[in-house]
Amino acid sequence: MTWSEWLEKHKVLLNQHPADYEREFVLRVLSKVSSITPDMVVPQFNFKDHNGKNRYIDFMVVVGKDTYLAIELDGKAKFDNYNIFDDTMMRQNDLIKQFNHLLRFTNNQMLNETNWVIDSITEYIKELKIPKILDLELTEEKLIQFETNKAIEENLQKIEKELKEVKQENNSMSFGTAVLIVALALIVLILFSSIAFKPNKTIEVVKEQPKPTYIQAIDAKNHIGEYKEVCGFIADIKQFSKGVYINLDGKYPNIPFTIVVWERDFNSELDKALDKIIPTSKICIHGKIESFKDKPQISLTEIRQIRKWD
Repeated sequence: MTWSEWLEKHKVLLNQHPADYEREFVLRVLSKVSSITPDMVVPQFNFKDHNGKNRYIDFMVVVGKDTYLAIELDGKAKFDNYNIFDDTMMRQNDLIKQFNHLLRFTNNQMLNETNWVIDSITEYIKELKIPKILDLELTEEKLIQFETNKAIEENLQKIEKELKEVKQENNSMSFGTAVLIVALALIVLILFSSIAFKPNKTIEVVKEQPKPTYIQAIDAKNHIGEYKEVCGFIADIKQFSKGVYINLDGKYPNIPFTIVVWERDFNSELDKALDKIIPTSKICIHGKIESFKDKPQISLTEIRQIRKWD
């Protein structure tokens, strides 16, 4: 996916400000960060605060498995009003508690200090990836050491076997001569292991290829408690006393994943959006995956959580 395609796909979610700051941030900043690809970025990422209230992050960058970088773009208004400021700080604390990593920039910084913003994001992502690279290098080193030790053991066994054969062929060999042979063999072996098995070049770390940010409905059961975008084919729609179940990729009792629309959350805007998506039978929903009777599900509360699965 190109950045132009990404902008077209998420144009509704990016129209949050009359000055089009979110769109400008993608064009001026995110698309210029070499370590970020379009598939890694989720706009208006949904999460719940400690009161269960729906909150949204301007941009969530999926750096790797269980590694997220939230990026917020703020104007002056959030800090001029005490009530808004208190709510912003509460939201920020919940955000950091759940996802650990957050960068905030002002609209002015995005417009006038663009290169600094790009460099800040680039360096932060680089630091996030360093622990994984070190873990991989340590694993490679342990593997080489294991192979080296194994080779030494095999050679020692070979030398002992040859020594026994020599002693059998020549019973007149003195004890001192036998010791000398073993000593020389060990010296050769040590020299061999230090030269032949020592890595002579830097270990190359394979760069992790970016993966799609969404998951299939059948894989949702492996991500309970995580915030994900889940996509699938609408297999069944069932009404119950408190709302509607939209089952993806399977009907009862073999349901891989369910979208729950509670009666209290129904509104004309949401109904209109569902009317457009349901006939296509392909839908994606973003939110926290929860478990109910050992079945994964996401509650649909707002229109921005869903889209047609292209």
